[in-house]
Amino acid sequence: MLYSSVSLKWPAYNNLAAGVYSTNVYKVTTTLTYTLNANETIIDKWPMYKECFGWAPDTASILISVDKPYWSKVVSANNTTAVLETYVFQNLSNNNYYPNTLSNARSAITLYTYDSTPTLVGMKNNQDANRNFMLRPNPNAGEFYVFFGSEISTNMVYSVYDMLGKEVLSGTYRSQYGENNMPVNIENCANGIYIVNVSDGSKILYRQKVIKH
Repeated sequence: MLYSSVSLKWPAYNNLAAGVYSTNVYKVTTTLTYTLNANETIIDKWPMYKECFGWAPDTASILISVDKPYWSKVVSANNTTAVLETYVFQNLSNNNYYPNTLSNARSAITLYTYDSTPTLVGMKNNQDANRNFMLRPNPNAGEFYVFFGSEISTNMVYSVYDMLGKEVLSGTYRSQYGENNMPVNIENCANGIYIVNVSDGSKILYRQKVIKH
């Protein structure tokens, strides 16, 4: 649907010189569906294209740089459905659409979710069972601890992976007899969901999702 008719500052585009042109702004409403796990809840949400655009609805300025694709916002979202609004631009001097035609306008949403299901891996012998691993806080701003008990002093190895399987951090920690709190810091990593593995050097003892926000 037509959202507004305004004058916008366009970049050089499709053989058209950069300048201020009369522009129709169209709003495309999209409903997306998805499925969460039974123990999964939404922590935060945002449209994939929100930061890709120099224009926003209801802005007072008439000279807006339109140099990156799309501007979207999340209208509503629950555990199964999200409604997004995406804006598409038509330059009235040549009737070209930017960044895409109305029928090809794209919408996407990114969800931060938390799964409360415990994820413990490889605790099969008595020594490992006594470790009682726990990762806190989760979610966090990049700094967290892995708490566990140990009956011996030994080298523990931790690795952190992003959701594409790329290792973003690794290190070692010398455990002591009794309770241990192993610090891990991913403050230099982008916000998102990561997988933390803890091993004794030969097998994985603990694996857990962690959310940095």
